[in-house]
Amino acid sequence: MKLRHRLLLSLLVVATIGSLVAGAGAYWVVGNAVRTHYTARLRDEAALLGDRLQELRAEGRRSPRALQPIIESWGARLEARVSLIDAQGVVLADSRMGLEGLPLLENHAGRPEVIAALATGWGEAHRLSASTGESYFYLARLVSEPAPPVILRLALPERAVTLARLEYLGSSVGLFFVSLLAFTLLAYLGIRRLSRPVEKLADAAERIARGEKPAPLPATTADEVGRLADAVGRLRDALAARRSEMHRRQDLFDSVIGGVREGVLVIDARRRVRLVNATAQTICTVGEQPAGRLFTEVVRHPDLVEMIEQALERGEESRRSLRSLGATASCYEVTCLPLRRNGSRKAIGVVALLFDTTRLEALEATRQRFIGDLSHELKTPLTSIRAAATTLLEGAMNDPQAARRFLETIERHAERMADLVSDLSDLSRIETGAITLELETVDAAALAEEVATSLLPRYQDKELELQLDFDGPLEVQADRRRLEQVLVNLLDNAMKFNRQGGRVRIAGGRREGRVTITIEDTGLGIAAEDLGRVFQRFFRADPSRSQEKGSTGLGLAIVRHLIKLHGGSVEVDSELGQGSTFTVTLWPGVSGPTVAKADHAG
Repeated sequence: MKLRHRLLLSLLVVATIGSLVAGAGAYWVVGNAVRTHYTARLRDEAALLGDRLQELRAEGRRSPRALQPIIESWGARLEARVSLIDAQGVVLADSRMGLEGLPLLENHAGRPEVIAALATGWGEAHRLSASTGESYFYLARLVSEPAPPVILRLALPERAVTLARLEYLGSSVGLFFVSLLAFTLLAYLGIRRLSRPVEKLADAAERIARGEKPAPLPATTADEVGRLADAVGRLRDALAARRSEMHRRQDLFDSVIGGVREGVLVIDARRRVRLVNATAQTICTVGEQPAGRLFTEVVRHPDLVEMIEQALERGEESRRSLRSLGATASCYEVTCLPLRRNGSRKAIGVVALLFDTTRLEALEATRQRFIGDLSHELKTPLTSIRAAATTLLEGAMNDPQAARRFLETIERHAERMADLVSDLSDLSRIETGAITLELETVDAAALAEEVATSLLPRYQDKELELQLDFDGPLEVQADRRRLEQVLVNLLDNAMKFNRQGGRVRIAGGRREGRVTITIEDTGLGIAAEDLGRVFQRFFRADPSRSQEKGSTGLGLAIVRHLIKLHGGSVEVDSELGQGSTFTVTLWPGVSGPTVAKADHAG
C-alpha cells in the first residue's frame, strides 16, 4: 500500500472515530435536551390546563360525563394523554379510554407522579404505563380548588422523544457523510501533494538499487523531503561512479581472462565454481552456465578433482601433467594454486590453471621423429660409403675395375647426402621465414616446358612420352628460381617413378581467376591411405624403390612450403599402380608479403 493511502486511511480512521464519539455525545445531549424540553412543555401545559379546570369546576362541571369531552379535546390538541384523577386514585376522565373504558382502569393512587402531586402539588415520572403498555413521561398537578381536590395528569409517549432523536440522528449522519467526503477529498489532495516527492524518491531509490537510470529527482526544498532528495541524489551519483568503475574493471578483467589462451577455473571454499573462462569451458566440456555449480559436476577428470581437493584441504600448491580432461585426447600441464586471506594458511578457494601442452608434445614428437628419420636417411649412405672404403683399403684398390665400382658407389651416396643436406637447408630456411621472394612476372607455361625439356634426357632410357597442353602464356607473379625449384621437384618425381614407356603430361590454364598447372604421370601411384602424408618430410610411397632412385623424401615438403609462400596451394590425386596427378594453383597477382613463414610440415 502506498504511503499516501496509508496516511489517508489513518486520517479517515481518526476522523471517523472522532465523529462517532462526538455524535454519540451529541445524541445523548440531544436526548436529554428533548426530554427537558418536553418536561417543561408538559409543566406549562399542566399549569394552563389546571387553571382552566378550576374555572370549569367552579362553573359546576365536575362530573366525569361533563369533563370527559373536555379532557379528550385537550389530549387531541396537545397530542398527549390527559387524565383526571381524584384524591383516592380513581380515574375520573381519560383522553385515550373514553367513558366506557374508565371502569376498566386500575386505581392510580399508587402511581409515583400521583403520590408526589398529592404531597407537593407537582409530580413527575418516567415509566411504563400499566394500562396501555407504552413508556410515557408523566407530569401531575394537584388542583385543590374548588374542593374536593383532583389531580390533572399529562402523559407524553416516549416515542416522541425517540422520533426527535432519530430525526437529529438522520440529519447528523447525512452531515457526517458529506463532511467525511469533503474531508477525504481535501485530505487526499493534501497528502498527495506531500507524498508525491517521497514516492518519487522511493521510485528513484528502487531504480538505483536495480542498477537502472532513475527519473529526475524532485526539486530540492528546505524541509526534510528536500534533504532526503539531496542525499538520494548524492548517493545516485556516487553509485553511478562506482558502478561505472566496477564495469570498467569487470570489462578489463573479462577481457584479460577471456583472452588468456590457458584455461582458468576458480573454485570457492564451498567447492562451487566461481569463475571459468571460455578456454577452460571448452577443455572441460562443461556446457553453459557452469558458475555456481559444484566443481565435481564441471570437472570430470579424477586426477584434477584430487588436485583441487588437496589444494582446498591442505592449502598446498600442486602441479601435474594430465591427459584427456575433456572430449579430446589433449595433454595439459595443470597447476592448482590455493587462495588465502590475510596470510591465513586455510584456503578460501583454488585457482586451477590449465596449460595445453599438446602442441609442445607434438613438436617434441616431430623433432624426435625427424631426428630418427634423418638418422635413418644418413645411416644408409654412410654404411655404403664405409663398406666401400673398407673394401678398397683391404685391397680392392689394386683391382682397377673393382676400385672404380666402389668409388662410384662412394660418389653416388655422397651426392645423395649432399642433396639431403641441401634440401634440409632449404626446408629450414623456408620454415624459419629466412627466404625472400623476389617477385616478378613469370610465364609459368614456358618455365614448365623448359624444366621438363631439361630433365627428360636424364631418363631417356625409360623412353617416356612428354605431353605439353597449355592454353597459352600463363603469367604469374612469382619468384622465378623458387617456382623453377617447385617444377623441378614435381617433374623429376613424375619421371623418376614412372614406368618404362610411360607418359608425363603437363597442362595449364586459368580457372576462376587463378592459374593452375597440372603434372600427370603414369607411374607407381600412391595408396589412398598415404595421400594425407604425401607432403610430410621423409615420406616415401615405396621406401625401397625411393632409396634406390636416390630420393631424399623432402622434395614434396619443399614444394608445399614454397607454394604456400606464394599464396597458392598444391593438391594430389593418385591411384596405386595407375599414376599420380599434382595440381598447383597460383594467384596471378601478389598474394602475400615478400617475406613470409611457412607452416611446419606434418
